[in-house]
Amino acid sequence: MRDTRAWSKPLVKELADDSVRPLLGPLRPWEICALEMGLSFLDDHLPGQGVGALWPVLSGYMRLEGDLGPQLRTLREVMGPLAKTGTMREKLDQYVKLPVQVRGFEPCDMLGHKPELSTVFTRRSTPYAAARHDLYRQTLQKIAPYQTASSYRPAPPGSVCSFERADGRREQVRVPETLIPAPAPAVLHAAASRVQEPIPLTRDDFQWAAAQIDKILEAYPEIENRDFVKRFEQMEALLADHAEGRLLDQQWRMTIDRLWHVVGLMNSGKSTLLDLIAFIVARRGGKVGFVLASGSDVFAKVSFLQALDIDAVPIFGRTREGVHKDRFWRSLLHDGETTFPSGLDPAAAFADDQCYLEELRLTSRTDRAPLPREERPCTGRLTVVGESGRRDCPLLSQCPSHTAARKVAEAQVWVTTAAGLASTRMPQSHIEVRVAEAAQHHLSVLLVDEADTVQQQFDDRFLLHEILSQPGRGWSHRVGDRIGQRLEHSWFLDLLNPEVTAGDKHFRRHDQALTELYRLVIASGADALRDVIAEGPFTGYSLMRRLTRSLHGLGERTDFTDKAEQEEAADYYFEEHFASLLSAPFQAPAANWAELIEAMTAAHDTRVSAQEAAEAWITTHQPAIDEAKVRGTLAEYAQLLQAGVWAARITTSFFEVAQRLHAISSSPIGDGEDFWSRQPPRDLMPFVPEQAAGNLMALQWQPNPGGDSGSFSILWLRGVGRWLLYHLHDLLTAEGIKGPHVVLASATSWMPASPRFHLDVAPNLVLREPAKARAALKESKMFFRPPRYPDGRPVFTSGTGGDPIRHAHALRTAADWICNPAPGARESLLQQARLRLADDRQQVLFTVQSTRDAQTVADYINHKTPYTALHVIRDDDPPTRHSIPRRRLPTFAASDADILVAAEGAVQRGHNILNARRVAALGAVFYLARIHPPADDATFPLSLLSREAMRRLRDPIELADPSVDPVDLARKLRHGERRRWQQRVGEPVLFSRLTDPVEHAAFVGNFLVPLHQTIGRGIRGNEPVLVYLCDAAFAPRTATLDETAADTPRTSVIVAAQQLLHGWLTDPGPTATAAQRLDHELAHACWGLASHLLDNIDWGHR
Repeated sequence: MRDTRAWSKPLVKELADDSVRPLLGPLRPWEICALEMGLSFLDDHLPGQGVGALWPVLSGYMRLEGDLGPQLRTLREVMGPLAKTGTMREKLDQYVKLPVQVRGFEPCDMLGHKPELSTVFTRRSTPYAAARHDLYRQTLQKIAPYQTASSYRPAPPGSVCSFERADGRREQVRVPETLIPAPAPAVLHAAASRVQEPIPLTRDDFQWAAAQIDKILEAYPEIENRDFVKRFEQMEALLADHAEGRLLDQQWRMTIDRLWHVVGLMNSGKSTLLDLIAFIVARRGGKVGFVLASGSDVFAKVSFLQALDIDAVPIFGRTREGVHKDRFWRSLLHDGETTFPSGLDPAAAFADDQCYLEELRLTSRTDRAPLPREERPCTGRLTVVGESGRRDCPLLSQCPSHTAARKVAEAQVWVTTAAGLASTRMPQSHIEVRVAEAAQHHLSVLLVDEADTVQQQFDDRFLLHEILSQPGRGWSHRVGDRIGQRLEHSWFLDLLNPEVTAGDKHFRRHDQALTELYRLVIASGADALRDVIAEGPFTGYSLMRRLTRSLHGLGERTDFTDKAEQEEAADYYFEEHFASLLSAPFQAPAANWAELIEAMTAAHDTRVSAQEAAEAWITTHQPAIDEAKVRGTLAEYAQLLQAGVWAARITTSFFEVAQRLHAISSSPIGDGEDFWSRQPPRDLMPFVPEQAAGNLMALQWQPNPGGDSGSFSILWLRGVGRWLLYHLHDLLTAEGIKGPHVVLASATSWMPASPRFHLDVAPNLVLREPAKARAALKESKMFFRPPRYPDGRPVFTSGTGGDPIRHAHALRTAADWICNPAPGARESLLQQARLRLADDRQQVLFTVQSTRDAQTVADYINHKTPYTALHVIRDDDPPTRHSIPRRRLPTFAASDADILVAAEGAVQRGHNILNARRVAALGAVFYLARIHPPADDATFPLSLLSREAMRRLRDPIELADPSVDPVDLARKLRHGERRRWQQRVGEPVLFSRLTDPVEHAAFVGNFLVPLHQTIGRGIRGNEPVLVYLCDAAFAPRTATLDETAADTPRTSVIVAAQQLLHGWLTDPGPTATAAQRLDHELAHACWGLASHLLDNIDWGHR
């Protein structure tokens, strides 16, 4: 955390003087300083340009001449939330209304009462804080200093201390007089500057490390991760020559420098490579970081490294640490071959969660229970009776639950998760920083495994999810209570505070919109509206789009090409009637909206009801089409129209209230913890660029158990999260601190079509599958076998229109068709498949869309077929007779079950299911559903936005050209990206309706990666696998017996995948650039065998 206010103290002091403060209106002195700092930079470096040019420069979408990186970094730190476009414009509206004598800048050519993005601000002299302009320039030449981490003395021996419980009660503890305090643990100090030398590695280095590891592991026969010498000799490494556009065998001579991308294909030894690098760097005296997929992986890695005599520690955030520790013990005690472990697990020392303070509590309550983790007074929560000030727990320096924190400063290796890296405050740090920023000061190399998954997690970390309304948990109602309490407590004098007044105004708007949307949704005749909002995230925009399409006779699952003329008419209708209302829902309505908006929002009785006014509006503006084609009733349309207006008002007012929470309440508001604590880490926000589309929001509806109501949540997109992954090596370069070398590794991180999985960093190293693994993949077979109903119709598991009953019926029909012989047949499809498999590879995988689907299929198999099945559940779900927790997947091979049923995401990574021969136990994979984004998943539009943002950030617009208008370009950029979000959120992601070539390819790319990963579960040990596609949605035309037309890339995701891969695998020709030639070689290395599998698919009857 940076001290972003110290520089402005002299100015703030002058502006806060009693003679000046009344002139500042709603703006606080520091806000004026931060705002003018931005205007000062703009006037110096973009003279004559409007304020709309500032945000794209700050975020990196546009670039100025000269080395302004350090200044931009400081400006982002100092401005904080004011650097965001919406907040800046709001503050500028207030700023221009201030008396001229307190303003350091004058707006030029302002057309109305509010500044526009094109408004230019120029410096002016002022009698107040006259030195401000010089101070602004001086401050921008420095980097904001760190805040020192809070530290407290331990409570002294013999003292009685008190602390507050969550329910407000105070409790006491007595510290023994005989306590001898342990020495304070080592502390991590920040680097003033840092230089990093590249890491050279040779075959001799790797061979030495492998031999050393094998020698050490001779003393640990229980460790399965071994035979490093053998594994290394089987690995094939190809280094990318970016200048020549080639993949070359350099005999393991490589130099890791800054950001390195390793594509480690299936069975290639990716994890082996990372372990060898970590061993070599640690033995050379460097400090290593690991970023792994899960907490269980973190403990496993710590255990392994500790066995190698490498001092490794896990790093978890305080809110999740207990969960990870619980899972460690559950796995250790439940998943082993014996009830109790036979040997010592070195990671157990870091999973000890005892609180020694328990025995010192002075309480006589008969219902005494151990302190919950969140209530333990570890740091700064104890008060010595009779004294002031806060103290630490006196046992902190020897507390078992803080073992990792105590050892982290001297550890050779830090092991954490993506969430831990981005969100966790660095323990034992002299300065307040997150682990990602601490890594810049201390680590030599950071190894990121499954980097494509980490990319998704970083994107998600900058997508806030907040429950607005739910009994005991609703943010909106908590905020309302807090405002009411504050006003009542102050005899309503706090209304003199402009921020409180504005917060109260926007909350009243928010509360009305939320209440009225509920009134619509719970009404007895609102079944259609409830169905719409239950499909997934929605916005005012998406609801109005739905209304527009219905009025034009278009369904949500209509293929664009079938009704292109009506599609274009609907787009024009939407822009004409709804676009402006949704973009500014609280502006005075246009004449054609006035009666409806008044009927909906007026505090007085109106001539007509809101429903009547909405029906009248629709009747008046009904498109000129055949009424027989119109979908739905007038009453349903009126409800949808009102819901769209209320949804737009909810999201807009939420943003306004959220910006003023600091004025409304200084204590937590939200689901039992601070609302802001679930937002992206505040100290990382100055690093991470704003999305080009700005602040984006959506609502989500979750029905309650009774089905008669539900809860609303809000999704708020705060930044380009994946940017952090690509800059883990240079976060602090602007201040002279070279971060660690970063290795991003994954099996499927080169897939240019996929915005979700592809890493936009050219690969430096490709680890090929061993020759035997390539042969196994080449021998593998894929079959298209769509199940059929008794009348011959194909079963579409993924084409049931979101109807859960139809979907479950389709799944059961598919399971029956695969497992039971058809009438007159001797063998079922499953029997036919097993006849092709070795005796010890008879178990198979059934892949479905969700955990619920897995249970549905497993239940049917166990009761209606001759086979037994286990379905995969989440680790924290209660187990049943026929379930298996995800953490126990490696034990499936030893079970008596024939079939493993799992959601694809549960099995595609991280767990190998091996038989007694140590090869894949799963001989076949049956896809009962064509996997696609679920309706309530916002990751598809989020990944598209984030990929496009990174493309623009890598190649920013150069502003050196005087003909470039940065304000106009910024406006077009924001409008285009906002439109992409609005068009995708709230509309089901349907393959057949994706007319945009980029979005179509993105769907295919996102489909191919998990397919490839899941198939990989079946080739472990270099064994071929059989893949059965058992959903007609994979190729609808081919699945339909009386259809004569062939499937195309528009109708079949398999045909589209074939086309996509063929394009990459086709020789680019002699005129190709080096980058194009390298992409061609990467395509062959990464996807050549997958293309072979798809090209040789057995289509069945076709």
